[in-house]
Amino acid sequence: MIAAAFAHYLDSLADARLVWDVDGATSTIFVDWMPDAPTQAVAIMSQPGGSNLDKLAGRDAAIQCIVRGSTNREAYDLAEFISEQLDCLAHYTVGVGTDDELTVIGSTLQQSAPVPMGRDTQGRSEYSLNIAARIHNPTSHRPGA
Repeated sequence: MIAAAFAHYLDSLADARLVWDVDGATSTIFVDWMPDAPTQAVAIMSQPGGSNLDKLAGRDAAIQCIVRGSTNREAYDLAEFISEQLDCLAHYTVGVGTDDELTVIGSTLQQSAPVPMGRDTQGRSEYSLNIAARIHNPTSHRPGA
């Protein structure tokens, strides 16, 4: 799962704001959902990628990161940190040693800065990042080199 692979990657950065515990007990990162707690949290949502119109061993994929914090500054700063980690990530394997392991050929932000989403129902600030990625994904029909 691309969202889980990127969750593993963000967790590996050893930033206390970014923790992915698959069971969820201590997580601040969540895959394909956003719970009500904790206040500072990141949801990594799988998104559809583009069509693959070639026989290269790659697949276009995408994720959306929704970043929440108690203030605009807290949410924005974390979103900006995440964007710095994911923009132009290239030739890098994420989720190493897990069922979600995959190699990112290249990734790019789809906008120049985190996009404000306003506040959630509890008044907490949220920002969105949209990331497109080319993933190494050989298949029987696209074996690659």
